[in-house]
Amino acid sequence: MAQTEHPIKAAAVAVGGTIGVMTLLFTGIVLPTMTASRDNKIDALGTDITSLKAKVSGLENNVAAGQQALNDLRQASDEERRKNKKTIEDLNSEIKGLQDQLFTSQQTNIFFKGDPYPVGFDKIKLGDSKDKIMSVFPSGAMSDSGHQITIEDTSAPIFRIMKFKHYDEKAPSWTVDSIDIKYDDIGRILDHSPKIPKNWLKDALVKTLGDPFVVGIEEQCSLWKVGKDAVVYYINNQDWFEISGFVTYPGGCSPTEKQLKTLKAAKG
Repeated sequence: MAQTEHPIKAAAVAVGGTIGVMTLLFTGIVLPTMTASRDNKIDALGTDITSLKAKVSGLENNVAAGQQALNDLRQASDEERRKNKKTIEDLNSEIKGLQDQLFTSQQTNIFFKGDPYPVGFDKIKLGDSKDKIMSVFPSGAMSDSGHQITIEDTSAPIFRIMKFKHYDEKAPSWTVDSIDIKYDDIGRILDHSPKIPKNWLKDALVKTLGDPFVVGIEEQCSLWKVGKDAVVYYINNQDWFEISGFVTYPGGCSPTEKQLKTLKAAKG
């Protein structure tokens, strides 16, 4: 009986032969191909990295150039701003000088000698009717509380507020019994208008109307007689004065008996 080769041995021999063939195939063909492919990929990747580095370097150069251009522009703008600022400062200084001259002239010439009504504020006087006030002043600048009509003009150079008051209830019709004229110190501060010197108003009234009578218990009120039917009141350190027709007087300006006798004896 012929001996038969053990199946396991036969399989081992077959496997061994196959492994030998596969090893030869891998080392001779597959491995060189894989190595070449890997090298190609590495070369390609290296090329990509080099290209990317070049792009990054180019971008960095562009950023640096842009930053330099921006710095140059800022420096040029700063120089232009300095030049413009100097020009603007010079113009503002010149304008302020002219405004100061104009304002001084307006203060100096706001009154005519002997006339208590400021220039431009003489259209309505004591005794005038309410209808006349309505016809002279625009309604938009006017407020009417019944016994008082207030006119306000914040663009006026000196005096900005006028108050026409009616007190005499026995009068047959509404007429002006007193007029308050105010330069509005607080309003001028708020809108940065030229400041009125502290004693300017009293000095202007003295220059226009002469030396006043000093009245009131505390003697803080100056009074001028204007003709036979009117007086002017000014309270120290205030920004307004009043032209009155003897119907009433501001608080603090009530004359004592002695002062009243002096007033009645004075020629007006």
